[in-house]
Amino acid sequence: MVKSLRNYLKDVRAAPREQLSLSGYWAYGRTENRFQAEKREPVGRISLD
Repeated sequence: MVKSLRNYLKDVRAAPREQLSLSGYWAYGRTENRFQAEKREPVGRISLD
């Protein structure tokens, strides 16, 4: 579903790719800015504190 929606927005509606942010899930209460920041964080990082 997400892949089809992305292709529709990009190809049919000519939405610039850099303006698209699609995800197959969303955590309740999470803002777009926080979601984008979490995507840049390393996965499985071990905290030393």
